[in-house]
Amino acid sequence: MLIGGAILSVVILGVFSATRAYQEYQLQQIDEKIALRAKEAEKLYGQGRYLEAAHIYDELFRNAHSTKWKEEFRRNTASALTMYGNQLLAARRYDEAMAAYQRALQYAPLPEAYAGMAAVEQQLGNREGAVNHWAAAAQHSRGAQAQAYQRNAAREQIAIGDEAYQRGDLQRALQAWQTAVELAPGTAEAQEAQRKFEQALQELLQRR
Repeated sequence: MLIGGAILSVVILGVFSATRAYQEYQLQQIDEKIALRAKEAEKLYGQGRYLEAAHIYDELFRNAHSTKWKEEFRRNTASALTMYGNQLLAARRYDEAMAAYQRALQYAPLPEAYAGMAAVEQQLGNREGAVNHWAAAAQHSRGAQAQAYQRNAAREQIAIGDEAYQRGDLQRALQAWQTAVELAPGTAEAQEAQRKFEQALQELLQRR
């Protein structure tokens, strides 16, 4: 009985070892396939074929079992879609560009995607939309890049104030310039907005 048990134990251990080895082999094969697909996507990305790259990265993202790989492919998909949006923006295909940026944000809140949306809004003449997207880009950035986005938001906000002032709407102009100061504190844009705010406020007080 002991001999039989010993043999059974060896058989079980042998099966377990073989199964584990096969699982490791499968994982290795999967990793190799992932690596090949990732290289294919990287090549397409480098060639400027961003939408094709995005499709592969999305496939890898959805099939990845490792959290690390899943996160990397998720951000890669967002990056490729953002670059595709930039291509569409350059081609003046604004609606399609906006859709590409929005898709990118479903994967990751890349500041570049928000910046692309802001650029689309600028081209369409929607200053308030541009301000909101520049501000969002700043919130998802750091350092000098964040300040650059803040300044872009402030410039658009100043323009909103200028347009209101030209229409004779001093109250709206004052609000816009005050917001511009808050959007990019300590910048040249904030100083410009503050100066315009004070001049318009003085003008408003003189009218009363």
